[in-house]
Amino acid sequence: MRQLKILFLYPNYAYVGIGAPVGVASIAAAIKEKGFDFDFFDTSFILKVPKLNDFYSAFKAHATADDIVPQSLDVVVEQFKNEFDLSSYDIVLVSTLTRTHNIGLQLIKAVKEVNPSAYVIVGGLHPVVAPEETIRDEGIDCICIGEGDEGIVELLQRIAKDLSFKDVQGFWFNDNGTITRNQDRFENNLDAMPLPDYSFFRKEHFATAFDGKIYNTLPVEISRGCLYKCSFCHHSRNGGVGTYRKYSVRVAIDKLKKLKEMYDVEFFRFVDESLSFMSKDYFRELSELYAKEVGVPFVVMTNAHTLDDETAGMLKKMNCVAISMGVEHGNEDFRINMLDKKLKDKHVYNAFSLLKKHGIRATAYFLVGLPHETREMAFASIRMNKRLVEEFDAAPSGVPCFHPYPGTKLTKICHEENLLADNISEDYACLRPALDMPQFSYDEINGIYRTFFAYSVMPEKYWPLVELCEKESKASDKMLQTIMNIHTK
Repeated sequence: MRQLKILFLYPNYAYVGIGAPVGVASIAAAIKEKGFDFDFFDTSFILKVPKLNDFYSAFKAHATADDIVPQSLDVVVEQFKNEFDLSSYDIVLVSTLTRTHNIGLQLIKAVKEVNPSAYVIVGGLHPVVAPEETIRDEGIDCICIGEGDEGIVELLQRIAKDLSFKDVQGFWFNDNGTITRNQDRFENNLDAMPLPDYSFFRKEHFATAFDGKIYNTLPVEISRGCLYKCSFCHHSRNGGVGTYRKYSVRVAIDKLKKLKEMYDVEFFRFVDESLSFMSKDYFRELSELYAKEVGVPFVVMTNAHTLDDETAGMLKKMNCVAISMGVEHGNEDFRINMLDKKLKDKHVYNAFSLLKKHGIRATAYFLVGLPHETREMAFASIRMNKRLVEEFDAAPSGVPCFHPYPGTKLTKICHEENLLADNISEDYACLRPALDMPQFSYDEINGIYRTFFAYSVMPEKYWPLVELCEKESKASDKMLQTIMNIHTK
């Protein structure tokens, strides 16, 4: 078996995601375990982030690298060419999101210009939701359309042995325009997965702020998949009951203990779609062992309609300090029928009441600028968020704009009804409106996006002043920034 020289690329802005990606760390661990080493190039912190106004952005950089001055993409690509001997690599692995895919394509182009024979394999969420487009992108030879932990090892081993490999499940291949499409692949035995390897990421990836203090934070998972198929989410393509899997309790606890020791972890961020998907027996055992053997404070996502008093109590016992819940919209009918999120208002208020009772900070996530939404409907989200803040002590947050990620039900509606704005940008993704509709224009959506936080925290008698801030100006920016500063101390 020949030794493959591998280059792993992680195109990213500093504000995209929170911390090092578990998926990249898991793939790295899987291939290292089988003897494959790699060089790594990460554009986080070195790539200039598109200009954003923090007073309405729910997505912010969590750390900066003091020794780096972020540069434009062109400069970063040149730096990439100078830092690596791109002609020497056999394999190039790339992990992209939709909003970072173009960055990945520019890096791939730089490799292919000097090394046309380099075999480029692209994974991450973008090829999962947009496989037909991605497999045809220039320079891409292969894409991973599911989970690649075992599949990438099998693929690399076959390539190293000069064996045929285009039947490896979980991958599509482009051989000079001839596309081979294999079945999705999901790892069923999570207990057999090696411990994620975060050793090659810059330390800034792990610096996360919580309650005014910076913690060494590690993203982790003890389950994969989602029970739901919401129409705006990538799980609408590959979600559902059959895709949800979890570690056994003992393996999960041992894994968390090892990671805590290896990386001097002060804080965990669980990236699982929802810990409350788990059965009561499983969660009782997990909470007991976590509190006894791990104890690290953590934040997590969960679902309002699967959270009850016992589960909230167990989360508190485990040292859960904050929970985020995707509510998505304040109009119940729209949420259920348009977003396919079978969540009633009573579930939302009950969940936030329980978290207040148990002293766990909670945040609700909403979207604005959805297909068929109106300004009046957007205010249903504002009013619900305001009630959660005032009555249940929820942490106020900004709101992302809906973005038509490929492969989702809502994206299909956007194309069929010609709802997409002319100036839609993948670079900004959910940080700018994507739609321009007769009943809710691009500018109107952007106005609500700008002021969602302010409307949610300001007394309603001041809403006419907030409404003036929907239009961008130096004065309105200053007012919104002041409101943000006061309410995020």
